[in-house]
Amino acid sequence: MRNICIYGAGHLTKSLLKGIEFANIRYPIFLYNRTIERAYKLKEEFHRINTVECENDLIQDNSFVFIIIPPSEVLGLPNHFTDKIRRTNSILISCANYVTLSNLSIQYPDIKIIRILPNVLWQIGCGTTLYLLNDKVDSNEKELFVKLLAEIGEIVEVQNEDDFDRFGKITTSGPGVFSKLTDLFLNELDERSEIEREIVIKTFLSTLNYAIKSKKDFSEIIKEVANKGGLTECAVNELNNQLTGKFDKVFAAMDRKIIEKRQQIEKQ
Repeated sequence: MRNICIYGAGHLTKSLLKGIEFANIRYPIFLYNRTIERAYKLKEEFHRINTVECENDLIQDNSFVFIIIPPSEVLGLPNHFTDKIRRTNSILISCANYVTLSNLSIQYPDIKIIRILPNVLWQIGCGTTLYLLNDKVDSNEKELFVKLLAEIGEIVEVQNEDDFDRFGKITTSGPGVFSKLTDLFLNELDERSEIEREIVIKTFLSTLNYAIKSKKDFSEIIKEVANKGGLTECAVNELNNQLTGKFDKVFAAMDRKIIEKRQQIEKQ
């Protein structure tokens, strides 16, 4: 068994802790945050975590060390901290977007590193976590890591950094993007009651579940619903007219942001 050590006490850490509780994972958990009051506040909700007041006290033997701090700070971890990760046969798990595995390996040579992209859906045991590991992580350690993260959602090994950028736009930003789309839909529908809101959300969920269970393409489902000259065909045609090409602009803007953030971090 390995320990779970978490550096950081923000909303993604809270999602991870909720997911651990949801899946009833019994690994020992240690938590450090530079503003220790935030760590104490999380302990009020998650009683079994062990808070520490010094970053070096966070590292236990054979630990998964989750670094959940702003991306701009991930490449500036203190030498004494990373040295202890190496000495204790622990694995640094970077949860930062924009910071590549190659840059992590250059900054922290001789350390076992796994790069992941976390998501807020950890807290209900759902969502998809992308990961990529360096060659210092052996097969047994990989198996144990995958087993741990699989308890709180799907886990997918990507082949390169480009896949992080391509798929990460969905796994990490998807809950926010899809929430915005649903919110826009509800606002345009001018829903007037909680019942209307519930009907919309349940219809979305049921449609997605149907697509998953039937393994049908969405175009097939549209054909099942839309009668020639009917209401659904009218709505679908209007959506085509209004939205075709719009998501290309959305993803292009996200790609520009990834490049901008990565360049800022690499210049530090």
